[in-house]
Amino acid sequence: MKLLKWSLISLTAALVLGAGGGWLALRSWMQKNVTREAVAQRLEAEWNCRVVIGKLDVQLASNPAIIALESLHLYPRDAEVAKPLEQRDNKDATPPVLLLEGAQLTMDWSDLLGGRLHLKRLYVGRVWMREEVNAEGVSLMSSVFSKPRALALAGPVPGASRVPTSMPPSEPEVAAPSQEPKPSVPANPKPEKAPAKVASTGPRPSSPPLPFGFLVEELLIGSLDATVVNRQAKTRTACSGVRLRISDVDLDPSNLADHNRCSIAISGKLLSTAKKRVGEELQEEKLAEINFEGQGEVHPFDIATGKTQPQARITAKINQGSTFGGSSTIGEAAVKDKNFGSLKSKLGIDLEDVKIGGSLQHDVETELQLRNGRAEFLKPVRLDFSDYSASLEAGSWLNGSEDDHRLMLRLLPG
Repeated sequence: MKLLKWSLISLTAALVLGAGGGWLALRSWMQKNVTREAVAQRLEAEWNCRVVIGKLDVQLASNPAIIALESLHLYPRDAEVAKPLEQRDNKDATPPVLLLEGAQLTMDWSDLLGGRLHLKRLYVGRVWMREEVNAEGVSLMSSVFSKPRALALAGPVPGASRVPTSMPPSEPEVAAPSQEPKPSVPANPKPEKAPAKVASTGPRPSSPPLPFGFLVEELLIGSLDATVVNRQAKTRTACSGVRLRISDVDLDPSNLADHNRCSIAISGKLLSTAKKRVGEELQEEKLAEINFEGQGEVHPFDIATGKTQPQARITAKINQGSTFGGSSTIGEAAVKDKNFGSLKSKLGIDLEDVKIGGSLQHDVETELQLRNGRAEFLKPVRLDFSDYSASLEAGSWLNGSEDDHRLMLRLLPG
């Protein structure tokens, strides 16, 4: 009986000390790595950027614990990076490349007994992004999200003179983020699904690792807006009001073959426009306005290289009323196609004055494979417009970032 009593006392003490030691280790890690200065330093060491970070509130004593971030802005790297955070001049005339507002992470301490950190929910109220490709094909985001060069750590982005920072009147404009009231962050959101286990990510060369494995329940972005301006192709693509939810996270960089997935649900609106010359003037023409929703599975890492290279398989729905094509006709689009003229001369089919696309008459469901900026259709898609229908064959693909596509279409007269 005495042996049983002391065994129980010893076991209880071990659990208490283990939990206390785990909490102390985690607190020590966070005190060093979760500060405004540490976050800015870490991001600026990884990317060719300058970070402007708002208030960061860390409440470790509560359960669930809360980390709340007021805002985070990323700009192209400049000479201000060499200064301490509080001494920088952050009065920028141009909008940031990335803006993040109203982020809150909640953590449950109860699983520390099992050696795991329970991340209940990461909520981001608003995300705004912009990408610009200038006439020479230089990408702003590729420059900002690349590794900083040794000689550029305290100076501007290499080739910054070639990266567009302002919008001339003749080109599509990128709207700066509006000064709307900041989104409210729920105080204690409830998860919808049981958490999925995620193993420890292992050490990184430039930052000490989190000293625990961890569980992730949900990542939710309340509103995401993104704009891509391609001056080379004279196109502008914008996503607005996008709502993104990531759940069932299962990641382990040391075992990507078995742990490299998460579930995704997304909805929003896509608008694509292009510059079209009418007489002596350049006019903006709407190419597509699409309301969409979808869900599927994402594999964030490339198994062979271990690098971040997301690919996804998505079941998507394009809602009725979405529009494709502008005022252009099939004849205008195919003016450089030598085979197009033979349709009329040899087959008697005249499509020159038929407008491209129109308003979608019914909802359309399809499956997409997303990888390296390319969206590939995995099964045939039929688009019913008011004047005719178009059947898109499986294997067709689009790459908006490179303004490239391969579409295999069949036109079906109405």
